[in-house]
Amino acid sequence: HDISTLRPFEIVFCDNKDYDCPQRGGHTTALVFVCLKTLAKHKVDLVRKVDNGRAAQQYFVMNGMHKLPYKCTVYSDGCGSMAHVAAAAIRMGIDHLNIPPHDHALNLAEYAQKQMWKIGRTILHKSKAPESLMCYAVSYAMYVDLRMSPTSRIRSNATPYELIHGSPPNVAHLVPFFTKSYVTVPKPKRLMLKKRGISCRAESGRFL
Repeated sequence: HDISTLRPFEIVFCDNKDYDCPQRGGHTTALVFVCLKTLAKHKVDLVRKVDNGRAAQQYFVMNGMHKLPYKCTVYSDGCGSMAHVAAAAIRMGIDHLNIPPHDHALNLAEYAQKQMWKIGRTILHKSKAPESLMCYAVSYAMYVDLRMSPTSRIRSNATPYELIHGSPPNVAHLVPFFTKSYVTVPKPKRLMLKKRGISCRAESGRFL
């Protein structure tokens, strides 16, 4: 593919990546997507791979791929779980092609998985967060990568966000993963606690 002539989400690669242990919310795997033009990485966490179709549809809708004025194509391997992705793509007017067998190195999603999972493990180690929050650490890594990682000279050294939206992102809201934070207690719970003689406006937590 000629990167210079491609448009955002015209070519997308996807693949599943399992977590080492069950995650908060019961997630065991993720369906990872990466756009060839922008190198934007996204994922949808799943309990079972049979839900790959729903995850793919969620990704297509989130990025408006089914409404773009040009043809979009999704590449995946030929395993059984990817049949759900193919069906979801065809239903939404998006092409689907299988990557040739034994050529997994052609799947850009595998590169994205290795990179983002490595960063996620580093984030967990640095923040001393439990392993069950790996899915959130990877989501955080992808969120920051989208807004702060320059791509390459052929992509104008712009961030994936700039290539998609045409304007620089605002990163003023970013804070470190697992930072101690406080959340306003919902009013019904405040009233219940007040009847017990407890005055509480906020609860402590961790930023994910």
